[in-house]
Amino acid sequence: MNFKEFDDMLIAETPIEIRDHSDAEVDAILAELHQKQTSRPSCSSYWALEMQILAGLRCGEIPPLEWNMDITENDIYIHRTQLESEDGLVIVNHTKTGKNRHFPIADDMQDFLSRLKDMHNTYYPDSPFLFPGETKNGTISNKAVYYVYRNICKKLGIEIIEDVIKGPHSFRRNAISAAVNNSNGDVNLAAEMYGNSVRVINTNYYTGINMERGREVLNKRKLSVS
Repeated sequence: MNFKEFDDMLIAETPIEIRDHSDAEVDAILAELHQKQTSRPSCSSYWALEMQILAGLRCGEIPPLEWNMDITENDIYIHRTQLESEDGLVIVNHTKTGKNRHFPIADDMQDFLSRLKDMHNTYYPDSPFLFPGETKNGTISNKAVYYVYRNICKKLGIEIIEDVIKGPHSFRRNAISAAVNNSNGDVNLAAEMYGNSVRVINTNYYTGINMERGREVLNKRKLSVS
């Protein structure tokens, strides 16, 4: 891997809360993706980026996904990763952290998979992969999603802060932060869903406090005032 291609994606001192996208930016990116899926429906990369936005997957976890092996009525089984090696791309039977997981299929994901399946049946009926491509594995490359993301951000004029490209991994931060905040701080649930440790989530993802809940907790502390 040429790491110089990605060395502008992260600066250590960049605050966590500005390394993800606003809801308005996510909506704009999704709208642009839907337009591209309509104009070029057979381009798997456009669909793969939407999958990453919805599920907060790591880039390497997207290419290996197969319809019969990994997609059920209720969940997506994430247990493989596509890696870059000296011999090119290779799919291995483990995730980055070695934690296999089942990701629940919510309504938005169900709608996405239905649309994706229609496209797949039309253009790739013989491929087992959700996102077929021209690699030797028969799937998209790990960088495919990044290139789509970069071009869409450029087209939409999404700000690049201090020359830092947030990268598609930012959608993982969005997804994990939302999962924690919307579950009243259930970091353990988020860890199971996204395959991170609780420590990593607490350290690297922006999980703002529930202000109303915080106010309730503080009001329970009774101090005597002289």
